[in-house]
Amino acid sequence: MTAQDYRDQMTKARKALSQEERDLAGKAFAARLSAMPEWLRADTVALFLSFGSELKTQDLIETAFAEGKRVLLPICQKNYQMIFSVYRPSTPLITTGLGLEEIAPEAIEEVPIEEIDFCLVPGLVFDETGGRIGYGAGFYDRFLPRLKEGTPIIGAGYDCQVVKGEKIPQQDTDIPLSIIVTEKATYHTQA
Repeated sequence: MTAQDYRDQMTKARKALSQEERDLAGKAFAARLSAMPEWLRADTVALFLSFGSELKTQDLIETAFAEGKRVLLPICQKNYQMIFSVYRPSTPLITTGLGLEEIAPEAIEEVPIEEIDFCLVPGLVFDETGGRIGYGAGFYDRFLPRLKEGTPIIGAGYDCQVVKGEKIPQQDTDIPLSIIVTEKATYHTQA
């Protein structure tokens, strides 16, 4: 299958989940991830606001606030680069042309990349070796190589998005994930 075939298949699988299944999965994911040593050691966490049928990240964001972590959210720039900004419950958000929620321009507090201790990455498709297929724009593929060495790069998705027993198509620019966390399992990869 091509990367687009996988994207189509996983988008359909995600959309087939009921709202109750999504809500329960978001809670189970947050509980699983927040117990990981990589999370417990981190002070500054780069997260994302879930979009559409993505695995819900709101419970994890609330957990981060409750634990006193500095929460960062991505800002996608016109040059296909990405920065991360401090996010608080009172931070104003806007909806972008892509339908994503981002921090409003007047509220951006960019954080130097070397301060990031933990990076959560969305995706449409994952495999057990750390392969990831995103939405195709390459924002994370450009950003991830800039993280300091040793920063945990964690994929987040529903378990139905993890292809088991085979490798998904990857390009030379794709950055493998060290761990993939779903509502049902934690996949430690060879990355």
